[in-house]
Amino acid sequence: MTQSPESTDTATLATCGAAAGADVEGAPAAPPDRLTAVFDLLATHVRPPATLLEIGSATGRDADLLEERGYAVNRTDAASSFVALLRRRGLAADRLNVLTDEVRGTYDVIYANAVFLDFSRGELVGVLARMLPHVRARGLLAFTVKGGTSEGWGTHQLDLPRHFTSWQEPALRQLVASTGWRVLELTAETVGDTEWLTVIARPAV
Repeated sequence: MTQSPESTDTATLATCGAAAGADVEGAPAAPPDRLTAVFDLLATHVRPPATLLEIGSATGRDADLLEERGYAVNRTDAASSFVALLRRRGLAADRLNVLTDEVRGTYDVIYANAVFLDFSRGELVGVLARMLPHVRARGLLAFTVKGGTSEGWGTHQLDLPRHFTSWQEPALRQLVASTGWRVLELTAETVGDTEWLTVIARPAV
């Protein structure tokens, strides 16, 4: 792991912005099986045409697939380069950094795939608590992170510094519950040498 003197937010955003073009070139034409499983799990709790706020839309692949299923998706990303890319595709997209920006509106679903793994454990506590008022009473928070015990800086995939935090199921379940959510589903799936954890949660009250 490499160390970075910058904040988690600043360094990771710089990496994502610089890698926007590379991500487009490397984006798969079809969703991985694990995403299909996530979408199927989501649909068992909230069906289209639900409104969905996506955090970290990046190239827009997930949003495209969710719209094909009938969800009304609001695309957002913290990296201006990804927002510009989506707009060049003729899509509405907003810049949103959930660590620093105010979330606007309420939704049936807030969705984040492989985004919260960029946050430190302390940052994730704050983010989950701030999401709570923006999900309707019977709405959902759905997100994925990597399983494991590591936290720190690395250059995996992009060859640029990026912060990663991996999670074990008991600690993740406890953290989600401590921020005002009731965990409905917490599933694990191993893809290659990577374990992915999927959380589906609802406001506790």
